[in-house]
Amino acid sequence: MKMMPDFSQEAQWHSVLPELSQMAADPGLVNGWSGQPASWAPYHALTVLGHLRAVAFAAALLPLITVKDDWLSDRLPDIWGQMGQEAALPLWEMVEKRAYSDKKLGILVAGLLKIAQTDASQGTLIGRRFIDLLNGSPAKHADLNAYLVYALDELGTNGRARHPGRLQPKPGKPETS
Repeated sequence: MKMMPDFSQEAQWHSVLPELSQMAADPGLVNGWSGQPASWAPYHALTVLGHLRAVAFAAALLPLITVKDDWLSDRLPDIWGQMGQEAALPLWEMVEKRAYSDKKLGILVAGLLKIAQTDASQGTLIGRRFIDLLNGSPAKHADLNAYLVYALDELGTNGRARHPGRLQPKPGKPETS
């Protein structure tokens, strides 16, 4: 049985959110030995930040996508998805700036996909922005484009037979599939 902290008194937790954010990104903990209990602190800190929808710390988690051992970065899309639509802004900024390698940008795209999947009001908006990115993305970003196509397929935008009329590319733009 998976043990989770008691969040019934969420207000109690809000005072420690800054410390949890620091713990999640602490290099000594992140790069620690997995056999040491302290090295699991960043993982659990991320879990709490996501559960509490601590969107104010979404951008502070961005450096975790550059950690060489990516066991934490694999968890980030779920955390951002739990945080909701407000977490999308820093992710979009980094994707649009191409601030990281395509593989690392793929983690951000996965985070945006999770936000779209957990907040139905964001699905169409995020899907349209993915299409716009694909339409404006040069071939040298083939890996990023692959992440975008995958995300669009997960949103159901490539299979128009599954969702007729949903998220059609703008007229005059080439198809992305």
